[in-house]
Amino acid sequence: MIKLESLNKYVEVYLNDVDNYIYSVISPNFVYDIVKGVSFGGKRIRPIIMILLSNILGGNSRDQMILAASGVELMHLASLMHDDVIDSGSKRHNVTSAHLLFSNQKAILGGDFLFSESFKAMVLTSNIEVLKSISNVSSTLVSGELQQLKEKETSIVSESIYYDIIYKKTASLFVASAEISSLIQRQSIISEVAQFGKNIGMAFQIIDDLIDYKSINTAKEQGVDFFEQKQTLPIIFSLSENSLLSEREKVNLKYLFSRYVKNAQDFVEASNLIEKAVGFAYTKKIADNFCIEAKANLDSFCYNESVEKQLMFEIIDFFNSRTF
Repeated sequence: MIKLESLNKYVEVYLNDVDNYIYSVISPNFVYDIVKGVSFGGKRIRPIIMILLSNILGGNSRDQMILAASGVELMHLASLMHDDVIDSGSKRHNVTSAHLLFSNQKAILGGDFLFSESFKAMVLTSNIEVLKSISNVSSTLVSGELQQLKEKETSIVSESIYYDIIYKKTASLFVASAEISSLIQRQSIISEVAQFGKNIGMAFQIIDDLIDYKSINTAKEQGVDFFEQKQTLPIIFSLSENSLLSEREKVNLKYLFSRYVKNAQDFVEASNLIEKAVGFAYTKKIADNFCIEAKANLDSFCYNESVEKQLMFEIIDFFNSRTF
C-alpha cells in the first residue's frame, strides 16, 4: 500500500474488501502459490484511485466499486506476471518472480487465470460499459507490450514513440480505472476523468523509469531497464539532439546501452553520462508537468474541497517524489 498514513486510514476498509475478493478468487485454486507474491506485494494504486474517484463522484454503488476495483487490480497483476516472463524479470516486490519459482508455462497460465477473473469481476458489476472499458484496455496492454518488443530491435526510438508505449502499457489502465469509476457513479464526465487518469498514469511510469537509474531505496533491482536494453526517457533524451553530450559521448553512451552483455561499471558510466546530458533532470521535468496537469484535471470536475480531493493531491505528490 502507498505509504501515506491518512490515505491508508481512509482506504483501509475498502482495500480489505478488494484483497478479500482477490484472495477468494485465487485461494481455492492451484494458482495461489504461483500468484501470491505478485498479488499481495503491490501498492494497490489503481484500486485506491478508483475508491477516491468513486467517492468524489458520488460515493454510490459501493459493491460495484469493490468488484470493479478488484477487476482492475486482477488485470494489473496478470500483466505483471506476463511482463516478468517476457522481460525475464527476476524479482517482483522483493519476491522471486513466479516464472523462476515455477516455470514460464505456469506463470503465463497464472496470468491468463487472473485476466479471466478480471473479466468475471467486471461482469458481476452488471454494467456493460464497464465491461467494454476493461475489454478495450486489455487489448491496449498487449499492443503496448508488442510495440515495446518491436522497438527493442531497432535503434533508439523517438520521445513520441516512448510516450505511446508507456501510455499503452501503463497509463491506459489508469485511464480505465478513472473511466470505470465514472461509469459506476453514472456520471457524464467520463472524458474529463479519463484525462486525469492518463496524466497520473504517465507521471507514474516516467517516475518509475527514472527510479530505475537513480534510486538506492527501491523494491525493484536498480538498472533493470538498462541491462534489458529497455528504451526509457533518460536514455532517449540523452541521445537526442537536445542533449548536452558531445557526439563522442553519445556514441559511448549508445555503445554502453546497446551491449548485449553489461556489467555494473557499464551502468555507472552510463548513469554519469545521462547525468551530464541532463537526461535525469529532463525526465523529472516531464513527470512534473504531467502531475501539474493531473491536478488541473481534478480541479475541472471536483469543484469542492474534500478529504478525497486532498488525498488525491497527496497521491500525485507522492508519485512525483517516490523512490520505490
